[in-house]
Amino acid sequence: MPKGRVFAGLLACLCGLTLAEDSLLQAVRTKLQGIRPFTVDFTQQVNIEGQKELTESGRIYIQDFHHLLWKYDSPSAKVFLLTANEYRFYQPEEKQLLIGRLQTGRDQSIWQILDTPQKNRKVRSDPKKRTITIRIDADETDLEFFLQLNRDNLPTRVVQTDEAGVTTIFSFSRYQVNASWDPNLFRLQVPPDTEIIDEREF
Repeated sequence: MPKGRVFAGLLACLCGLTLAEDSLLQAVRTKLQGIRPFTVDFTQQVNIEGQKELTESGRIYIQDFHHLLWKYDSPSAKVFLLTANEYRFYQPEEKQLLIGRLQTGRDQSIWQILDTPQKNRKVRSDPKKRTITIRIDADETDLEFFLQLNRDNLPTRVVQTDEAGVTTIFSFSRYQVNASWDPNLFRLQVPPDTEIIDEREF
């Protein structure tokens, strides 16, 4: 968006559009913050250069957007646990646990993107169609998120595209708001024979 005195007139003309974009994104953020903790079903489809490679499904448990749990049920069980910026990704069939830290940009999920305003992003929204497009350009990362919202300002479909030609499509359904669960749900325990790969030092 143009900045500076030279473009002051143009900015004034675009003022209404800018406010619409900001208000819709803010409405989504406010809604998500107001329903926490919540759970939601998901389906995740990964396409590489237009070819479908993998489809998985499960349920997400969100205490807040930096404490969340992705439980994959199909086609195989997996667990992705995020606490602050540290994650644990457990694959029972592989008997493997990956431990690492999220970085800015490509490592963040749509939940972190929505929760925290970011400088290096461009936002377009269409309140009538209830869609938002967020583009992030930072640290050699080029990501785009396209969101479809329902009438309650909750995401029902998110299309994530990166510069490598990988498209990940998320579908969300069955939100359970202001949920409660066993605190042990966020305590990941693995069998003694699990291979542990710690990527935090790399």
